[in-house]
Amino acid sequence: MFGKTLKELNTKISIKKIKRKNFSYENIASESEFSYFRLNLKSNCTYLLNENSFYFFLNKGNILINNKNIYDQDKNLIFSKKKMSFKTLLNSEVYIFFFKKKTKVKINHTHHNIFSKIKILKIRFKNKYWGTIYDLLQNKLGAIKIIEMKKNTQSSMEFHINKKENYFIEYGEMNLGIRYSRGLNGLIKLKKNNSFLMKPGTIHMRMAKKNCKIIEMSNRDIDSDSIIVHDGKKYKFRVS
Repeated sequence: MFGKTLKELNTKISIKKIKRKNFSYENIASESEFSYFRLNLKSNCTYLLNENSFYFFLNKGNILINNKNIYDQDKNLIFSKKKMSFKTLLNSEVYIFFFKKKTKVKINHTHHNIFSKIKILKIRFKNKYWGTIYDLLQNKLGAIKIIEMKKNTQSSMEFHINKKENYFIEYGEMNLGIRYSRGLNGLIKLKKNNSFLMKPGTIHMRMAKKNCKIIEMSNRDIDSDSIIVHDGKKYKFRVS
């Protein structure tokens, strides 16, 4: 973003785990447009998510909802308008997404499994020259994505006019190439469990130093809002 220093644009934080008796969770981002969390759950426990209008993604493990087995390899996104009950059959890791500001998740360990009215959404994916992008969700409120980048690859340099996006590095290492001030190039280094808020207008490109997995959530994401500055297949980023 022109006129800003690299320090002003560096929103990197390291996400801390909050421990409870039968689970732990991490508050990844809490913006006015969206919020998301990661939960680590113990096996053979029944949980109640006492929330409204949320998306649930099983990242690792195996759970039971309404007597239906849900496996991590299924790569399904679950939407629930009301509270949802489920049982873990293995130690499991899930992401919970909201299109509103939330600072905590209302989840309890319970002994009663209730029927939950849910909708299972199939995920689409696209192969890119740098890896794979999984579109968990795209709607008028926003988008949820999983981005997997291969070691020593990079995306194009771009910026968004209206889109605000948050990256969470689940594993790996990535450099963000940022253009700031009056056309200077700087690096922001991201590693496992780092969260980064990309504000509209910030010129950026992703450069994977290791194989990495990024959980991204944003407000509305449309192609016309992405302005390409440099082609990632050709451009060589150099720090000013």
